[in-house]
Amino acid sequence: MQITNKITLNLSGEEVFAPIVAHQGDLDSRVVECTLQKDGLPYTIEEGTTARATYRAASGASDIHDAEIVGNVVVVPLIPSFLASPGDAHCDVLLSKGGAVVGTGRFAVLVSPMAAAGPDLEKSPEYQSFVAALADADQWKADTAEAISKAAEATEGANTAAQAANDAAASVDAAKQAALEAAQSATTAAGSANTAASGADTAKTQAEEAAQSAQTAATRANEAAEGIESTGIIAHMQSTSNPHQVTAEQAGAMASSATIELADAAQTYDLNNYWTPGQVVYIRQNVIDGKKVANCPSGTSGVMSVEGTSVVAVQTYIDVAGGAVYTRHKALSTGNMSGWGQASGMVSETTSNGSYIKWPDGTMECWGQVSGTSDSSGYLTVTFPVAFATTPAAFLVSGVSGAGIVERGTLTATQGKVGFRSYVNGDFLVNQASRAAAWHAIGRWK
Repeated sequence: MQITNKITLNLSGEEVFAPIVAHQGDLDSRVVECTLQKDGLPYTIEEGTTARATYRAASGASDIHDAEIVGNVVVVPLIPSFLASPGDAHCDVLLSKGGAVVGTGRFAVLVSPMAAAGPDLEKSPEYQSFVAALADADQWKADTAEAISKAAEATEGANTAAQAANDAAASVDAAKQAALEAAQSATTAAGSANTAASGADTAKTQAEEAAQSAQTAATRANEAAEGIESTGIIAHMQSTSNPHQVTAEQAGAMASSATIELADAAQTYDLNNYWTPGQVVYIRQNVIDGKKVANCPSGTSGVMSVEGTSVVAVQTYIDVAGGAVYTRHKALSTGNMSGWGQASGMVSETTSNGSYIKWPDGTMECWGQVSGTSDSSGYLTVTFPVAFATTPAAFLVSGVSGAGIVERGTLTATQGKVGFRSYVNGDFLVNQASRAAAWHAIGRWK
């Protein structure tokens, strides 16, 4: 089965948001169909253009592979090395013609880790029994090949005997036609007959050995089949009695469409209600602004996908505005769920108080301008666009035109003060007037 994701790719080279989620270890089962745009307009692929994809896996490994142009769409395969490691992976799509690159687009893929693999799987009794059964089957194959070889040898012996018999018959006819050579011909015929008898005996013995080998191979094949049956694998696969006792609540009643849109501001929603593997939930900004979505990890619109099994499910929320990725999981058998955690990416925003960037390692930067009439002590107060976890490590200030001498005042996790002074007759005086200054604070958000 092949899984196809369809996206619109910008040939400006900028990475576009695409809600693509794949599984670690997927093998030749996923492709991405890319409809192209350039400068906001549909892009027509010219005749003679070739497409190629370069990959950078989450582990840092790189690879390259040809992509297919179908009509006006570029089909990019998600190759095994690209999906070998969990995490954020990136793919560049390059269009070239006549040796020159005519356009480049990039998209990202979130590779979710596989649920179980390697030693944990190989420790199960069913797996060990299945491996033993396969070994018996290999032995049966070898015995069968040996039996076939001996049967071929028996056939060759029978052919030799038949040829000897034919030679004997020819010798008898020659004896009838040549009386003078009758005695010699009779002796030759007797020798040939003896050879034929010996060959026949050999052929009989070899045929009996071949039959015995075939019987041995058949017995071992039956034993291998009984070994597979004794593990219960076949019965388990064919069982319709729900051997794992999965409830309807755990499995989730799949709707007619796995894609859900939360867009009606007149309704209330709760992301705790979407745990069915395969669901994709689009959360619009209007319902977030109206505080209509409970248990949402972000203050901006996004796309949430649900992956997992009948035992455990994972929600992945991708913030459309900032590109941040959040995940959490739920044990479907007990109902226990984890809190949201940020998987990767940085978050940035501009507010009326200034701009900020939250980096994944916990560093946060805030910056902006402050203006107005300073207080009686010559200070203007800066309120940061978002509070730091602790007092910032650095608070840099510089005057805008006409500010005079600018200095840093007191500093907290939420505010900083900027002072304005004038140097008159060898003394620093408070400069209480309409002033402006630029500021930049650096600290930690977690």
